[in-house]
Amino acid sequence: MRIDADGFAEIEPVFGILSGGALVLDPSAGVFRTIPADSYRMVDDRASAWWAERDGGFAFPEFFEPYFTENLAHKAPRECFVVECWRELFDREHPRDDLPRPEYFGRGLVMCPVCGTIFEPLSFLGVVRCTGRECRAEMNNPFYDREHLNESIEWKRLSHLVEHRNRYFCVKTRKYYPVPPTNWSLFCEALSERLKEMRRRREERRRKYHKRW
Repeated sequence: MRIDADGFAEIEPVFGILSGGALVLDPSAGVFRTIPADSYRMVDDRASAWWAERDGGFAFPEFFEPYFTENLAHKAPRECFVVECWRELFDREHPRDDLPRPEYFGRGLVMCPVCGTIFEPLSFLGVVRCTGRECRAEMNNPFYDREHLNESIEWKRLSHLVEHRNRYFCVKTRKYYPVPPTNWSLFCEALSERLKEMRRRREERRRKYHKRW
């Protein structure tokens, strides 16, 4: 799903549909906004195959994690990466009427209609990009298959940083925790790290001393 929303310079992919309207990413702030139905024009009304349902709302699965939106507001690396991946997926999930279709060369290869680069899409998304370094033109994918979207190379990127799923990102330490840490636990952690550093330096001085003799 893609919309032309008030206050946005470009057509935006929709990350979900909630009670307040369409869920989109504000590129300038890096956080989500809910756009009421009377504040946007529908460009593509096809719902995403990846949306999950929760309490009558639809969005990408990570959106419903307990700390996701808070972590995103704090510029947590995993959440920023996930949103970047989903933005590309939602923007390219379906074919578009305004894009060309590349020539098929056989054996999974296509030729870019703009620069002539021959490449293998490795994707089942509706839209693919030319792999030419100076081209990157978008075109409709002749291998588009809604039933096999999860086999696309772009979707597989989401497995990166998966170990931080459902974890809280602490701005002070720039680390993830199972739950928000208390001030006392952060103090103990800092003390422990300091002691480890002291032992490391002491061991390093000891090795240098023995090498000298």
